[in-house]
Amino acid sequence: MRKVIPLALIALTALTCKQMQELQPTRVRQVQPGDVSGWHQPLTLQIGWFPYKEYSFERTGNNEWRVVKDEEADNRGDIPEILVTHPNTSDSVWLSMNIDNALLGKLVKHTLMTEEPIFEPLEEYFEVATCGKCHPENVKIDWGN
Repeated sequence: MRKVIPLALIALTALTCKQMQELQPTRVRQVQPGDVSGWHQPLTLQIGWFPYKEYSFERTGNNEWRVVKDEEADNRGDIPEILVTHPNTSDSVWLSMNIDNALLGKLVKHTLMTEEPIFEPLEEYFEVATCGKCHPENVKIDWGN
């Protein structure tokens, strides 16, 4: 029995090592950063500050409201927004600063890859923008939604 355990461990180790060797990649990709074969158009992102004043709603009757200024409070400030501008076009879109970070990243990545200007509603933008016009045919697309 004492001889069986070491033999079993040796056999298990040999099988595990053989499986590890089989999992090694057989190809690698070498990228030449200095030899770019093409560029997509750049995208400009800027922050713009919009001044605002706060007002209140006041009920005047049954289901009737009016906007009123609070004379005692000076509710003013500035709200930042993100301006996304596409070069050589008049296309631009304002995005709220409270946009979800993952959505903002997806929008920037998608518009850079497709060169399609972002428009609202965003659901329609993602349906219309396609990589088909510029994506090399020999490169497989993994959308990874």
